[in-house]
Amino acid sequence: MLSAPGANRKKLFKRLTLKKRNFITNSLILTATSVIAKTIGLVFRSFMSEKVGSEGVGLYALVCSIYFFFASFSVSGMSLAVTRLVSDSMARDDLRGARSTFRKCLGLSIFAGVSSSFALFYFSEFIAREFLGDQRAIVSLRVLSVALPFIAFSACFRGYFYASGHIVKTASEQLMEQAIEIIVFIVLIARVESQNVEQACLAIVTGTTVAEAISCMYSYLMYLFYITKIKMHKSFLLKSSKKQRVFRKIFKISVPITASTCVKAGLGAAENMLIPSGLHSFGSSFEKSLSDYGMINGMVMPIIAFPAVLVSAFSNLLVSEISKENTLNNKISIQRISSRVLRFTMIFSAFIMGLFWIFSDIIGGYIYKSQECSGYLFLLCPFIPIAYVSDVINGILKGLNQQMHYLLYSIINSIVCIILLYFLLPWQGMKGLIITIFAGEILNFTLTAFRLTKIVKLKILLIDWFLKPLMCALISCVLTKYLLLEFLFVDLNFKKFSFSIILSLIFYILLLFFINLLEEDEKRLLTRIGKIRTYVFKPRKILSKKFFGVQER
Repeated sequence: MLSAPGANRKKLFKRLTLKKRNFITNSLILTATSVIAKTIGLVFRSFMSEKVGSEGVGLYALVCSIYFFFASFSVSGMSLAVTRLVSDSMARDDLRGARSTFRKCLGLSIFAGVSSSFALFYFSEFIAREFLGDQRAIVSLRVLSVALPFIAFSACFRGYFYASGHIVKTASEQLMEQAIEIIVFIVLIARVESQNVEQACLAIVTGTTVAEAISCMYSYLMYLFYITKIKMHKSFLLKSSKKQRVFRKIFKISVPITASTCVKAGLGAAENMLIPSGLHSFGSSFEKSLSDYGMINGMVMPIIAFPAVLVSAFSNLLVSEISKENTLNNKISIQRISSRVLRFTMIFSAFIMGLFWIFSDIIGGYIYKSQECSGYLFLLCPFIPIAYVSDVINGILKGLNQQMHYLLYSIINSIVCIILLYFLLPWQGMKGLIITIFAGEILNFTLTAFRLTKIVKLKILLIDWFLKPLMCALISCVLTKYLLLEFLFVDLNFKKFSFSIILSLIFYILLLFFINLLEEDEKRLLTRIGKIRTYVFKPRKILSKKFFGVQER
């Protein structure tokens, strides 16, 4: 009897350790998959821009802004509802309730996807003529309308796999979808006539539609395989301990998020449609305006968003983890998780900002072979930390059931951006667009950070978490570029540039270690890496100690 409390503590410690290990494992899997997918996507963007030109990229971005609006109606809210409600059921070991909730979400999502598909197909000509001002977008919009039911279907499966912790299924589906999209585009673009922007855009969206259909079928097969194994679990045979108003919970979660995303996507589409017309009013031709819009939105922004895959994995998993801790009313755990993730995001984004700021000319030249693109990258990279941190904060707020505030902040942010674009673009041109991007990101960060600190009682140490790391990042990148590369590498190629990035990162970590900005567990991790390096360069030592039991004198 006396050993029972100790046994319970040991059991609780084992469960918490296993939970932490699973979270780290899932984060690493999702991060690795996202890095691979984003790398392939960035290479594909570079290849696509060479084939269709910046004007084609601009037309594709306009079409996607309309497509995202209709897709958000059937995807965003229901996917989050699946993740939240299934996570809550699994936290109570109610596997039967989790499957029942998922089926209800799936039915509602399919209805929304089919409805939005018919709406986009029917109004495609009106949207292209009245809103986009370009008849070349009609066929592309109709092709994309076919993909909407498949997206709705896949989003529910993705939310279920996030909640159940089976990240490998989501990761494999993501990679397969991207591979199919690229293959279809390569096959179709070879048959497109030169300088035909309409056919080039059609080739891109056809690849998107085919990839969504095949990945949907793949997710369905993975779900059938998983649910067959779940039915054999003993907790699946137990009935739910209490009756739950599932539809009420679904609508309570999904409606604010769906409304928020639809409003944000709609206002975002309005922003995107204002940019070419505003630049045209500034004095540029329509083709030049569409080309400038394509360069900013379709070429520079993907470069800036590329490193964010290393933190977006945490943002996606935070919804499930924070939701579980919130269900258990574990405020201390929520505060600890939020603090660690925000600190890591700020330190990471500081290095990315310094890297892009110092190496912007080289990065833009390598990827798109455009000095104009490099100039825009140099101007826009200071908003990287704000965007990265805002993404993580949004994930935390979603897990804390703060959908209504998320809706309100999205509406305010988009309205402010539309007002700024309407007045600044005809007056300042591209300068007005850059000012609007910064203003929107700063406003969104301010609102969401204030709400998070109020709910979680969290202190954001801006000096230690960002300003000091930023100085370390700038010093490391300047040392690498102007003191080493100028002397070592006269003709810089991709391998040498990759080496310079790694060298900048090493300098950055050493500076963080030197000014004592790393925590104890992070120092222990670096120590372990150093031991691995020692074993790699001293194989005789590890062989004698580990394999033969020989003790060194």
